[in-house]
Amino acid sequence: GSREYAQSRHFVYREVKKGHTRIARSTILGKETIVGAHCHIGERCAIKGTVIGNNCSIDNGVQITNSHLWEDVFIEDNTTIIGSILCDGVIIRK
Repeated sequence: GSREYAQSRHFVYREVKKGHTRIARSTILGKETIVGAHCHIGERCAIKGTVIGNNCSIDNGVQITNSHLWEDVFIEDNTTIIGSILCDGVIIRK
């Protein structure tokens, strides 16, 4: 089906869908970042140039650059992801 995106501050695009995405205030979302529905992004994360699919959970202190996370991805605390594609259901542990 067709998807709708809304632009928020700093040219960050989020998918418009029924569902709640929570992004901690201390997290920085850079340009060219898209966050799907039903996601949770913890404290002190830095994410830029990345597409995050629906139902993803990103713990505290995670750095993600130029990557694509499909749906249902889980990333544990203090992990760095650079230039990666993470398929559905992937769990990244430190």
